[in-house]
Amino acid sequence: MEQQNISLKALIPVIREVLASGGEFSLKPRGISMLPYLREGRDTIILSPLKRPPKRGDVLLYVRDTGAPVLHRVVRIERDGTLSMRGDNQYYIEKGIRLDQVVAIMERFFRHGRKKRTSSFSSRLYRARRTVTYPVRRVYFAVLHRLQRLSKGGRS
Repeated sequence: MEQQNISLKALIPVIREVLASGGEFSLKPRGISMLPYLREGRDTIILSPLKRPPKRGDVLLYVRDTGAPVLHRVVRIERDGTLSMRGDNQYYIEKGIRLDQVVAIMERFFRHGRKKRTSSFSSRLYRARRTVTYPVRRVYFAVLHRLQRLSKGGRS
């Protein structure tokens, strides 16, 4: 079967239709926001309908108010019911994601042809490690970035 590169934004209506009919949708992730957990060209994700309230750590496909589709992890559920989301490879937390913006949940994926569940022990351990080390990684990379800019003669 021939692979085609179609923008995720163009696929959102198709994904919604497939999920509404009880199906699942598979696609290859693009971009670097979920590194090292998901890698472009290596992994295939399986999207399912969200049949329960989202939990911290869930990886959700949602559509921003701008229309841009995003696959990120829930980092916090706010008191007003909105979600705070962040890619594993990012430091900025996107707040205010409403449930009506959520298209699907990623419950499993394939890496090198082998099925991986997001609920597996190794996935939960990865999630815990990324959560605990986030503040340290943020400071480390901020200092590293500043040092790189200074070494190139730039201003901070």
